[in-house]
This record gives sequence, C-alpha cells and structure tokens, in this order.
Amino acid sequence: MPAAGWTCARFDGVRRPGWCVLQSRFLIGGIAAVPDGQASRVTFLGSFRVPGLRVLRPLLTPLERRVGRMVLRRLEARVHA
Repeated sequence: MPAAGWTCARFDGVRRPGWCVLQSRFLIGGIAAVPDGQASRVTFLGSFRVPGLRVLRPLLTPLERRVGRMVLRRLEARVHA
C-alpha cells in the first residue's frame, strides 16, 4: 500500500542471472551482483527520466547520490541480518 499522497508506478524490466534493470515513465533503476571470494560485489543504478533533466542535473545529483547510498545501506543491513 503506498504512503498517503503517493501513487504506484508501472515498471517494465529485464532480469538476467546476476543483474536486473527496471524502467518506468520517470525512473530507471538496476542492480547487479557477482561473486567475489566469500562475498559479493554489488552495484546499483538509479536515475530520473524526465524532460529537461539535463538542465536540472546539477541540482539532482546530490539527491540521487543520497538515495543510492540509502538503498545500498538497506541492502547491506538485510544481507548482514
């Protein structure tokens, strides 16, 4: 159930062994993982897809980085739980 004031987005995606990418009208995201000895290497992609984004990019970059770090911290917490 979405939070008050939020709506659900429709995502199309591709899932393959070790990676997936999802895309909606306004967002794109992906994650990939590969074994690395006794651990795994994980990478995350996330960005907005909106008209005029090139002009807004300098303002959005700090937000995208914070969101990316938050997603990876949550993933790390789940892995170590």
